Amino acid sequence: MSSSVALLATVFVSCLSSAAVLGYLARCKVAGLRLWLAAHCLFAVASGVLFLVHARPSAAVMLASCMLVLGGALLMLQGCRAFVGKPPCLTGEHLALGVCVGAVMYWTWESPNVSARAAVMSFALAYARIAVGWTLWSSRVRERPQYGHWLVLCAALVGGIVYFARGVLNAFFADPAISWPTHVAPDFAFLGISILSLPLLSIGLVMVANDRLMQQVEKLATFDELTGALVRRAFMIRGTTLSQAARGAH
Repeated sequence: MSSSVALLATVFVSCLSSAAVLGYLARCKVAGLRLWLAAHCLFAVASGVLFLVHARPSAAVMLASCMLVLGGALLMLQGCRAFVGKPPCLTGEHLALGVCVGAVMYWTWESPNVSARAAVMSFALAYARIAVGWTLWSSRVRERPQYGHWLVLCAALVGGIVYFARGVLNAFFADPAISWPTHVAPDFAFLGISILSLPLLSIGLVMVANDRLMQQVEKLATFDELTGALVRRAFMIRGTTLSQAARGAH
């Protein structure tokens, strides 16, 4: 098995595993979680198709895989914004996505150029990764566990920086005559690191979603859902705490 095929298999298994976990959590009402699930399903389909036809994928298969990956990146970002209660997408991002889709179609159908297509995809994924990491990090609650947010931020930054470096490499230093799935050593290293950071990002997203579920459970255990008043157990605990504080003050 070649290194490229091994990476594709890794992505497929990772995305499938993450989709299974997110699918289990999807029954709970967590904003954005189903978008994360859809994104991982798209990534799994794209990597699975390329794994099956890795030797000589047709232009249609390659274009479809690129569109699935771009769609998955957009859904991931939209899911993060929905998770933190922000608008799903900016106007400039819609325009940039249209440009990326047009460029990928041009360098796949009209004037095949693997390096140029890889550069466009890498820059788009770099932006999506960094935006995902910053969106979740900037909305963290300081009183809650931070490990999941740290994991998402670090994985997103590593993936984003490496994707950006790969984009620069393919845009300015790669041989335009290169064919799929041939890689020069630096390009393959960048691709490998960026792909392997995806499982860490997925684990971080699952941890953040689980913490949100814990917040909902704690809220239900503390406040009455209909009136918003403290439930009996929480009321007694709060009263005992205030009573002890009052006695201590005297």
